[in-house]
Amino acid sequence: MSGDVLQELLTEFLEVWLHNVLYICNIYPSQIFRSRYKYNVSVKQSTYPPLNDYIRHLVLSLQPQLAQQAIHSITVSVHSGLQTEESFSLLLSYPPLLPSHSQPSAGECIAQCKDAFRGHVV
Repeated sequence: MSGDVLQELLTEFLEVWLHNVLYICNIYPSQIFRSRYKYNVSVKQSTYPPLNDYIRHLVLSLQPQLAQQAIHSITVSVHSGLQTEESFSLLLSYPPLLPSHSQPSAGECIAQCKDAFRGHVV
């Protein structure tokens, strides 16, 4: 699978994950979130354009580091004053680079990624 496809999958997943974290933490009113299906599970996504644009911009800003496989964890911490109320961490690992003749097909890789993602949004 090409690095571009993996980067696109990670970008999409990070957006889904961040929307869900914000919903779970009740940072924004629950009324701005709608249910949708991603990775064969119900997830929450904001319907508020400024928040969606912010999340999209944030995730896109990570792409250069994702392309270099330089990001190994992402943490979202919810604070009340100086006190941390909740933290959500996502550990990233990257597939090993294999010779092209021994790599699984792109379809197999995408299916494996989506299966792995499903376990992190439930």
